[in-house]
Amino acid sequence: MWDEITDHVPSGKPLADTWKETMKRILRVIILSCAVLIPETSPTTYKAHENDNITIRWDTLSRSDLTNSSLVCVFLSKSSVLYKRVNGVESPDYLHQQFVERVQCDADALREGRVVLHLSKVTAEDSGRYRCDLRDRYNMIHRRWETYMDETFLLNVTTASKDENRVLNSDLASAAGAEDPPIGRRRRRRANDPTGAGTPLAVVALAALILYGVYLILRSRF
Repeated sequence: MWDEITDHVPSGKPLADTWKETMKRILRVIILSCAVLIPETSPTTYKAHENDNITIRWDTLSRSDLTNSSLVCVFLSKSSVLYKRVNGVESPDYLHQQFVERVQCDADALREGRVVLHLSKVTAEDSGRYRCDLRDRYNMIHRRWETYMDETFLLNVTTASKDENRVLNSDLASAAGAEDPPIGRRRRRRANDPTGAGTPLAVVALAALILYGVYLILRSRF
């Protein structure tokens, strides 16, 4: 049996080297497969009609007081500043004219480690892609921020027809719902694994560990 196996080994190469090359190739394929299967996080989407008020929010992992934090939110579609605060002090002079006196940051939410921005009277021109960057507590010794987060979201503002306007005006609950769109919240909870690739990734990772263990055993024997 061993002679039959060794007959397939190329001349001039020891069996151990062949096993090593084979294991390296298999591990290389597994690593590339994992890279392909890694899901991308989709941004939260907020939907509203013109003249609605919306609430943009996200929670930090630290849940620490962010009162003295620095926060910059940019309208990427037009490269304009939506909101800015530096070390807890708001900087309205840097805001684009499109968002002047339309954005408010919830101070109570910051104390609880959450970011909540209220944007009033949205228009179709507000539709697009946004990004917020949060920094808090710079460590002079390690030269890095203790809290460093970013959030990307999409805003889709549609023009309501006359019939839709009558419905919205007669139903206050609809207007209140626009402040915190359930679609955005549902996508937020699924953002960790939007493609459903969590189970395949776990199987691939387990297979990689098993193959690596076999490789170590064979390496110690030869």
